[in-house]
Amino acid sequence: MRVQLVVTEDDLRTFFVGVTPARLDLGRDDGVDRWIEIDPPESVTVTESRGLTLRAPARLRWNVAGINVPIAFRVVEVTLDLAITEPDHTSLRFIPQILDADFVGLPAMIERGLIKLVNSSLSKASLVWNFVDTLQFSTALSSKLHPPTRANIRALSGVVKKADKVIALEIEGTILPERATDNPG
Repeated sequence: MRVQLVVTEDDLRTFFVGVTPARLDLGRDDGVDRWIEIDPPESVTVTESRGLTLRAPARLRWNVAGINVPIAFRVVEVTLDLAITEPDHTSLRFIPQILDADFVGLPAMIERGLIKLVNSSLSKASLVWNFVDTLQFSTALSSKLHPPTRANIRALSGVVKKADKVIALEIEGTILPERATDNPG
């Protein structure tokens, strides 16, 4: 069985507006938690070359010159590239990276260096969806069918495809019947 899940820019915009603000843990530095918090996006785009891109206001907690300060972005442009995990092809990995940022009150020279440091931490962030675990279920077929039968659907592996305005997850799986045993009586 092969199923293709197609997600449009509008679907993703609705999703990200619903899950933001959201904070992504970036580890610890000198005993202080580092994080980036993204507000609801101003825009969400999907392109074949970049994958998913969000533009949104955000905040960052980071040590600057040994001082832990919250830093605000007027807007940050973040890509979430998508890749299927190797070698099992059972999970979708989201790989975040800041492309551009408009910081509040920081000189451009510091901004560029800070973006490099944050991207280094983002590259270590584990944003993984194990779709094989999520996409398995059993459902009863018609009550008019005797003996009662269920369809057991299970994802086994997948491939992600990016195009302009859509992301598609093509899933290989199985669909097997499960029949109740007849109980003569």
